[in-house]
Amino acid sequence: MIEVLNRLKRGIPMQKGAATSEGTSRYAHRHPSLTYRTLGATGLLVSEAGVGAYRIDNSDEEHKKALYKALLSGINLIDTSSNYGDGCSEELIGEVLNRLEQENRLHRDEVLIVTKAGYLQGKNLRLSRQREAQGRSFAELVPFDPDLAHCIHPEFLEEQLTGSLNRLQVSTVDLFLLHNPEYYLKWARHEGIPFGEARREYLRRIKTAFRYLEDEFKRGRIGAYGISSNSFPLPASDYEHTPLEEIWHSACAISLDHHFRVIQFPLNLIERGGVTEKNQSGRSSVLCFAREKGLAVLTNRPLNAFIGNQLLRLAEVDIEEEKTADDVKRCLAHLGRLEEYLALQILSVHKMAIGKANDIQAKLSASEMLDEQWLRFTNPIQWEEAQVRYIVPTIQDGMDLLLTHKWHRRPPEIVDWANEYAEALNQAFETITAVLQARTAEKTTKIKKRLEAVEPDWTGTDTISQAALRVLRSTEGVTTVLVGMRRREYVDDVLTELNRPITVKDRGASWKHLDSLSELA
Repeated sequence: MIEVLNRLKRGIPMQKGAATSEGTSRYAHRHPSLTYRTLGATGLLVSEAGVGAYRIDNSDEEHKKALYKALLSGINLIDTSSNYGDGCSEELIGEVLNRLEQENRLHRDEVLIVTKAGYLQGKNLRLSRQREAQGRSFAELVPFDPDLAHCIHPEFLEEQLTGSLNRLQVSTVDLFLLHNPEYYLKWARHEGIPFGEARREYLRRIKTAFRYLEDEFKRGRIGAYGISSNSFPLPASDYEHTPLEEIWHSACAISLDHHFRVIQFPLNLIERGGVTEKNQSGRSSVLCFAREKGLAVLTNRPLNAFIGNQLLRLAEVDIEEEKTADDVKRCLAHLGRLEEYLALQILSVHKMAIGKANDIQAKLSASEMLDEQWLRFTNPIQWEEAQVRYIVPTIQDGMDLLLTHKWHRRPPEIVDWANEYAEALNQAFETITAVLQARTAEKTTKIKKRLEAVEPDWTGTDTISQAALRVLRSTEGVTTVLVGMRRREYVDDVLTELNRPITVKDRGASWKHLDSLSELA
């Protein structure tokens, strides 16, 4: 209530209402070139692709423009979570929806908002620690590591839902999902809890959450609920498997008129378990079971496939320059010589505390760091994230220590060395990027050719990302494919595919023939 009052004081309107059959039908009518599907038993019409808002942030104008474009171009489902961007993802969505409503270009009843709860990171984790210090810890909290915990207890879910509604600037979210509840099973396995005991407790916690969510439906704060779980597609015998059939029976035990309406899980050309793994009774896959029960299915990670611990990006890559692994070695050797000069001719010669000198040397050792790690990166996106999150901040810290040190007489060569090192570092980064781009392009070209050989209906796309989307949206049982669309060109790529007619049917046999793709990846 306090958050809502604060919002009113700031003059920010709270959008009333929710998605409706009439509103979504009106929206679909405005976009006749696209196909819309009924979201399970809700009667709502949704686009074949939705905006996956995992990495969008309200500080990035391009993210806002991309979402704005998607919503005005025929995409009417947005999937976010309370922990995405520490709440900034929801804030951006609320800002864009409010703006479109005020411009009279989109109405609340035309678009579906999906959000999730379960993770405690950032602000949520700090709140949890404050409550713990006050003797008011969230019940059934699952500790995972120092920066992460998980919880689906009603008390926590209520707090999260209230925060999400506030950030989204709406009175109702259309779909509210438990976010990867299998974190309890990960913890239970680590604690050595027997499989059967852990499974029973897992189902009890989910059922308790469902009872609470039925109450939230009656309050009008959610339109329906469901589960997003990475472990839906796992074998039934796997300790961390989320058993959809048993969860369905739990919902029915609460009420035959329950509002468990949707599930979400990863599905892509490499991670095919949602279609191919027969983990329900009667030798049925999770996708088939959901279809039989009228559950809507949202699939995520269509373009990010994990093979073991390696990530394969199923998207087109522009090769900026032809480079080889030998070029990388030469760049790293040059960096190594510069680092040796720093150690022997600057840090050792001029007076500086040993601890500080060692710290500078450790942070400015990119040649060693990259030599050990660059081959572990499987695509340019993964490599770029590592630069932004870890590598560049570490090097920047070292540069700051070096250049801001209060030298008795600052050696004139320090600035020259720093400039040369920065240039060499940029050259190494660009060379590694070029090599990874070429390797990724080679893999995706082979995958696309193999894909087209398997199924004639999967031919005729311009890019591997369009082909990956084609496979999913042509598969019976898939309602909406969630795609990260942080840039307007990504929206255009998705819309190009959505404007093509397809035949939707059971494609289990074709999916089975994709087994060989893992070898190419």
